[in-house]
Amino acid sequence: NIDAKFAGMKVYFDNAVIKNGHATVNLNVSFAGVELYVPKNWRVDNQMSASFGGVEEKNRNNGADGPILTLRGNVSLGGVTILYV
Repeated sequence: NIDAKFAGMKVYFDNAVIKNGHATVNLNVSFAGVELYVPKNWRVDNQMSASFGGVEEKNRNNGADGPILTLRGNVSLGGVTILYV
């Protein structure tokens, strides 16, 4: 779970291991910016809702065959950036 309010946050998954091929992260972002750094071979399933905010992906690898990271939750008056590293 990630809860960011009135702040900036960077979360690095570059050394994380997903067992069973699937993981879920619940985000609650309000008046904040969150940067998620994920390995290039991961697939991100974005199920976020955004009100006056957004979710952006950078350096996406469309041919990725790796584990799935599902993002759920809400973004209001803020933003989530997914950066593939």
